[in-house]
Amino acid sequence: MSLLVKEKMKYHIITFGCQMNQSDSERLAYVLSSMGFEETLDEKEADLIVINACSVRQKAIDRIWGKLKEFEKIEQERGKRLYTALTGCVLPDDRPKFAPRFDLYFQMKDLPRLPEYLSKVITQNTDRKIGAAIREEDLKKRDITVEDILQDRQIDYSDNTASQSKPSSNTKPLNPISQVPGAADHYLQIKPKYTKKFTAYVPIMTGCNAFCTYCAVPYTRGREVSRRVEEIADEVLSLVEGGVKEIILLGQIINKYMVKIDEGLDRYISEFLARFGKRKEDIKEFQDKYFNQRLFKFHHLLALINIIDSDFWLRFTSSHPKWFTDELISTIKKCDKIPPHIHLPVQAGADTTLKRMLRPYTVKEYKDIIDKIKENIPNVAITTDCIVGFCGETDEEFQQTVELFEYVQYDMAYIAQYSPRPGTKAAKEMEDDVPHNIKKQREKVLTDVLSKTALAKNKKYLNKKTRVLVESAKEESGKYFCTGKTGTFKTVKFYADSDLTGEFANIKITKVGSWGLYGEYIKD
Repeated sequence: MSLLVKEKMKYHIITFGCQMNQSDSERLAYVLSSMGFEETLDEKEADLIVINACSVRQKAIDRIWGKLKEFEKIEQERGKRLYTALTGCVLPDDRPKFAPRFDLYFQMKDLPRLPEYLSKVITQNTDRKIGAAIREEDLKKRDITVEDILQDRQIDYSDNTASQSKPSSNTKPLNPISQVPGAADHYLQIKPKYTKKFTAYVPIMTGCNAFCTYCAVPYTRGREVSRRVEEIADEVLSLVEGGVKEIILLGQIINKYMVKIDEGLDRYISEFLARFGKRKEDIKEFQDKYFNQRLFKFHHLLALINIIDSDFWLRFTSSHPKWFTDELISTIKKCDKIPPHIHLPVQAGADTTLKRMLRPYTVKEYKDIIDKIKENIPNVAITTDCIVGFCGETDEEFQQTVELFEYVQYDMAYIAQYSPRPGTKAAKEMEDDVPHNIKKQREKVLTDVLSKTALAKNKKYLNKKTRVLVESAKEESGKYFCTGKTGTFKTVKFYADSDLTGEFANIKITKVGSWGLYGEYIKD
């Protein structure tokens, strides 16, 4: 597959946002490479720059506007057309603002058709404002109402339905120029161009039906769709057999993953288990234990992947407290491939704030889950996400969040100051009434609490040996300064005689801080 152009063209991808966006960029890179583009890490060398956007926070949107100014400067300096495209999580309100500034706007779900879109843009060489490709139905899409939200909640809080991405019988064949090797109807079926050789992101679902009042994700990624078990398991198995040491499963609310079990899936699971030496009676026991409801859920998927006979870590993000069930905790406890680290976003520590956020749990329910996790998973590290200064947050409500942080004793927390996202329920119906200086102050208070609890947790590692997956190494005066992560997701820095990137290493911890560990490499 190649573009209908004579010269060799280079592409550069700029990714903002979460791990899901990073994973999407890997699929985007595969499509562009399949078309004949050559990747460059220098945007000044690129003929095509694609921004994979994130609308979750205003800062990311502001950075896109800044990048557009840089693109204009690059184009002027070299006197040659620079093609630009925008995709990713872009709110409906932002699309008409950005579209005229790019040669192409497309939704990530339309990635299989990207070759067709790009071919038209480049071969026709139309003016940017005229050629901005944004579909009318995207601009005219009606706002999602509160009634829609409540209806979604009534459906999605039960386990009676499941989504599953599979080819539709009435889908029209794609134009030959838009065909991507390995692609079908859903973009997640496109093979990624993995960024790292030792760590791989594997999306198991996309979209979100929760509609938290502050969140942009349902408006940018759409409704939940779960990938087929066969696709996920085959991808993970291929990666592990290729030497990948860390698999990270991704989903907006990953523990809501669920598909219906049919005869084809039953047969696939039997063959998968038999591949790893499971006897017929073991296979039947496995199926009876996990599939008696004829629904294949997230903890079932973890149990299935854990059977793969290889040395690797299996991580996942991001979970939701509402669906962090006893079955999930029990499965994590039994799976030796899953490191003792749980990321469980709380967002706020007051029931009244959680209610305004449309987070469907109470602080007590969240604490009960944390207690169960600690009881069942020895030496577990717990991390979270939290928003300070949400609409109407009082001093008393914030103090309850501080108390929750002190109760849980988090190993790490990702604390964000609330910023309204256009189109969300909070932006439309609530007042952003907490002043910026108060938000900043509250963030500092939580960070100070976190610093103390994280340091106390990290001190337990002092003078002990821990296993680390090395993520990077930089040569310094004949030695290699290495950085990696423990199973509990703590950053470790140490020196070694060689580049250990992508390998597991045993490290004796000699020094600790609130945000990381330092140690000495132990040779086998």
